[in-house]
Amino acid sequence: MTAYRAMELLVPTKVHSLGLSNIDLISLQHIYSSCAIKPVTVQNRFTRDTELNPIYTPGLPTPLVPWDRDVRAYCCQMGIAYAPWGMLWGSLDDLDGEEKILEEFGKKVGLSREIVCFAALRRLAGWVSPLCGTSKEGRMRETLDGLERIKAWMKENDGNKTQWERFMDKFKGIVNFGKEVKRIEGAE
Repeated sequence: MTAYRAMELLVPTKVHSLGLSNIDLISLQHIYSSCAIKPVTVQNRFTRDTELNPIYTPGLPTPLVPWDRDVRAYCCQMGIAYAPWGMLWGSLDDLDGEEKILEEFGKKVGLSREIVCFAALRRLAGWVSPLCGTSKEGRMRETLDGLERIKAWMKENDGNKTQWERFMDKFKGIVNFGKEVKRIEGAE
């Protein structure tokens, strides 16, 4: 809380807005209810794991609820953008599901499952803002081109759009999207 309060003093002269990272629901609620400058974004690990996993950086918190549903719900209710991270290198197999939905949809449109996953996360809702996570210009261009390819593919015919919607329904089921719409106690 001390660090957040110190950062509040910099708004709007030195920084435009504040955000939080690697935060659990109770800490987020405490900061939100105690601060004058509300956070505009939360960047948290997006994983099904709720226990320490050796592939992740040690010392960082693990979500208390799979796919960080509790924090996502609170962010949605409070109008805070949720920026998931770690989904491609740490959770891609989980996000692909038993049916390999990312891989299969990627084959339909000629894209990698990583780009399909990024596109699906972007489509969850306006408040989810996945990070590309690369500093390589070629990879960024490939991702942007992939997003455009999916848009163009959906415009080709109604059947493609229906296939995308069915794919998104499966993806939402994997990440329990929609379950977070229930009200979180303490949300204003």
